[in-house]
Amino acid sequence: MELTITIVWLLLIATVSVDGYHNGAPIQACNTFTPDHNTEPSTDPIPFTVDLTNFNDSYLPGHTYNITLRKSVAGNFKGFLIQGRTVADDSPAGTFVAMGETYKTQCIDRSGATHQAPTNKTLASLIWIAPAVGTGPIRFRFAFVQRYAVFWNNRMTSQLEEAEITYSIPMITTTIMATPTITPTITTTTPAPTERGGGGGSTGLLASTMLALLLPCIILTIE
Repeated sequence: MELTITIVWLLLIATVSVDGYHNGAPIQACNTFTPDHNTEPSTDPIPFTVDLTNFNDSYLPGHTYNITLRKSVAGNFKGFLIQGRTVADDSPAGTFVAMGETYKTQCIDRSGATHQAPTNKTLASLIWIAPAVGTGPIRFRFAFVQRYAVFWNNRMTSQLEEAEITYSIPMITTTIMATPTITPTITTTTPAPTERGGGGGSTGLLASTMLALLLPCIILTIE
């Protein structure tokens, strides 16, 4: 009977050892960042790192960033958990984007990410969307699992400041074409007055000429 109980107990332990983190860190790990592996975390220097080189010590609200989890020395890791946290009150900050079978989002409002399968990894590339304006400085809390009994818990990255968003207004140049003003010139011609005689200018002249010609004839007839 005792032998049977011992065998069952060993099988349960083996099942936990294999399946303890095969689907990623559970939701409750988002509070402690400590795997529930029934053993103490490692006190050795952590051989893994969270690469934030593309942040340049700050983040732009609403911007999308790549975060890389990688080994810093020889060795692989099987599991991880990472989450953005505010410096002011340690509340969740930012959102991770799920990447198919590579990793999945975890924690409240998808503010964390964890592995999908306990395969050996040398790096994991994550996509993170920065929080809204006014969040303030943030940092990332994380944990790495090298194997079931060897893990590093509740670690913090360096602080990232919130960058100020600047807006640039493009200069618009408008060219206004002047319309020429055309002033019309009106020329008025006044006709010369027409001379009017008793019977008209030409008629009066003809009568005078005929009278001059007939006058001697009239005088001769009278004599």
